[in-house]
Amino acid sequence: MSNSSIFLGMIFILFILFSCSEEKNELVVKRSSIVESVYASGIIKSKGQYTLFPKTNGILKNILVEEGDLIRQNQVLFVIENENSKISSQNAYLLKEFNSFNNQKDKLDDILLQIDLAKSKFKSDSINFSRQKTLWTKKVISDIEFEQAELLYKSSKTQTQSLQKKYNDLKKQLQFSEDQSKKTYELSSNNENDFLLKSDLTGKIYGILKEKGEMVGPQNPLAIIGSDKEFYVELQIDEKDISKIEKNQPLEIKLDSYPNQSFSAQITKIIPILNERTKTFTIEAVFSVQPKILYPNLSLEANIVINKKEKALVIPFNYLTLNEEVVLPDGSKRKVKIGLKNFENVEIIHGLKENDRIILPQ
Repeated sequence: MSNSSIFLGMIFILFILFSCSEEKNELVVKRSSIVESVYASGIIKSKGQYTLFPKTNGILKNILVEEGDLIRQNQVLFVIENENSKISSQNAYLLKEFNSFNNQKDKLDDILLQIDLAKSKFKSDSINFSRQKTLWTKKVISDIEFEQAELLYKSSKTQTQSLQKKYNDLKKQLQFSEDQSKKTYELSSNNENDFLLKSDLTGKIYGILKEKGEMVGPQNPLAIIGSDKEFYVELQIDEKDISKIEKNQPLEIKLDSYPNQSFSAQITKIIPILNERTKTFTIEAVFSVQPKILYPNLSLEANIVINKKEKALVIPFNYLTLNEEVVLPDGSKRKVKIGLKNFENVEIIHGLKENDRIILPQ
């Protein structure tokens, strides 16, 4: 075979390949539905999920649950020990008992006895003063004798009044001491309850973050707790997309733990403040039908449906140039006007019609 024959054969093969390539890249414009959506990433959270923190400092004496345990509301989960607080509580109890009104009643009884004696003396002195006054008026006794009787009368009267005031003051003081000691003990008891950490809800222990014997305080998280049945989705939305987001919008969710599946959900809450560090907004959504098995912090991706159109003129996004043009089979370019778009497709609202042919831009 001559060299010229080989050369002609190669040209023919290249022509065929080139023609096939062009045929492969050619697209017939068709109508179909298009969904415009906003992408978001996020995690699964348990309903009511919270991190349990101690209210006081101390040693983690007992851990009464394990990770994965189902728990009841108000169930004691952890016990913290603080010897100083324990002693303070005991002292508060002793002080309450000591200052109880009944325990101090003897002091009042002593004064009541003194008041009874003073009243008896006052009565006697009063009668005597009345007699002496009558005699003094008749000039039977001297002025000195009358003045002595009057002095005894006034003295016993003052003594009676003074003891009565002393009784009333002591009664108020004892009542105040009792009330104050009770309040101190109640406060101490409340503080003692702070050493028994309880669950705020019925659910599950998802994580225990400390070990028995460790020092803990209000800044140290102890456990992650949440519902064992109900879950929701927490998503991060870029600030440039937040104006498109509204409550009740539908979305499709994909979970790494459920490959090749998607789940429908609906937006229930938009947290109206920008995270300055990540430049994102947080939104929440609930599943239309919740997957059977979920755990907090499972990662996910979501597409939030912003708009949907049926029978739209649609082309793949990669057939559109950066200048919003399409390439015709003869290589010429045509300006188009676009409508809805997503990561895969774009709607053409002007510049093309159904069954037009375009090719992939080079």
